[in-house]
Amino acid sequence: MTKTVALFGATSEIAKQTARSLIEESNEPVELFLVGRDAERLETLAADLKCRGAQRANFQAVKDLTCPETQAKVLQDMQNAISCPDIALLCYGSLPDQERVKYDSELLAHEMAVNTTGQIGMLAGLASMFILNNKGHIAAVTSVAGMRGRKSNFAYGAMKSAVSRYLQGMRLDLEPQGIAVLDIKPGLVRTPMTDGMDQSSVLWSDSDLVGRAIARKLLSGAGGVLYVPSYWRLIMYIVLALPNTIMKRLDI
Repeated sequence: MTKTVALFGATSEIAKQTARSLIEESNEPVELFLVGRDAERLETLAADLKCRGAQRANFQAVKDLTCPETQAKVLQDMQNAISCPDIALLCYGSLPDQERVKYDSELLAHEMAVNTTGQIGMLAGLASMFILNNKGHIAAVTSVAGMRGRKSNFAYGAMKSAVSRYLQGMRLDLEPQGIAVLDIKPGLVRTPMTDGMDQSSVLWSDSDLVGRAIARKLLSGAGGVLYVPSYWRLIMYIVLALPNTIMKRLDI
């Protein structure tokens, strides 16, 4: 048997490390379908994954995954390459500048298309495909930022929160049909997207640690919610319990 995996946003650091860990830890040969924006980077990644033991690593460059027509074409191309995958992981998005998006409705709409509506459209397309097979694992990377509105990043948090709520409902709908749905909530992770931020806190993690945790959860076949690293579950439990008066004082 072969484990087939579709990665959307494949050249992101978390996706790359997840793919490498899937190949390393899977008991079955792994075949991948990689989707990203840069063809050259995808080709390099595909070659790297094949050197690490992937049976095959097909790739497709797509500049914009927010358009429904483009989404439908990509999903059809994925089916042509690997049929319906065992695992489909959405691992892309952007981190908008809060000070810019809160005053710029056009920029806000663009960021929402990338981080929210476009991803929900992809999830809907994947779900309709997986239902026909009555099996599979659909996962998406959201963020702990979506769990409570904060002054410093409430726009990004709202975008991620919407995807988490959609995944929550999908899980209730699809798991009785044999389809696992996983919401992956990373904490602070060192990636190119977070370059420029103060990363001196002990709460920051490297992408390889996060990728290994995601891969193990995906290979287990379990749905639900995955906090990575796991201590973020406790941190967010505390953050959610804080009254608004304290949140105002913290100014985070």
